[in-house]
Amino acid sequence: MANDTGITGTQDPSANVLLLVEGTVKRLEDLLAASERNLDKRFDLFDKMIAAEIAHIKEMREIDVVAVGAANDRAAKAAELLAKSVTENAETLRTSVTKIAETLAASSALTTSAQNERIAALEKIQNENIGRSGASFNLIDRVVTLENSTSETKGVVTGSAMTKAEFRNTLGVFVAIIAILGFALTYLFKR
Repeated sequence: MANDTGITGTQDPSANVLLLVEGTVKRLEDLLAASERNLDKRFDLFDKMIAAEIAHIKEMREIDVVAVGAANDRAAKAAELLAKSVTENAETLRTSVTKIAETLAASSALTTSAQNERIAALEKIQNENIGRSGASFNLIDRVVTLENSTSETKGVVTGSAMTKAEFRNTLGVFVAIIAILGFALTYLFKR
């Protein structure tokens, strides 16, 4: 009996087909099992990789925590050193300003003392000169009178009066000239 495929034989082709189908199903089941084992291995590998990455991240975090702690310690030490330095600099400046103030005060005292001594010497010379001449007039009064008469004459000639500042300046020049003359005369008479 001939079938559609042109194979002749007494054996039923369905048993052969059944063997082929059974072999194919077994092969597919084997492939499915191998695929499941492969996926299980991959999942295990992924689980191991995830666990390793988590451990690595934890280690990095611990390192970062230690580094941040060390950085904080260094920053705190730097802040302490800076505070100490600022305090020392402030104290140095205070000491320096105090010493300068003391030096200036001493210098000012010496200058004032020297000026007072010179004024006293001028007054003494003036008094001695007044005593020698027998006159009882005050030298400054004479200069003021002379200056007033000069300023009145100047006002008449030029039509303007001398200001107080001009008067003081002129009076100061006269007093200085008279003081220099007094020193010069005293120096000459001492020889």
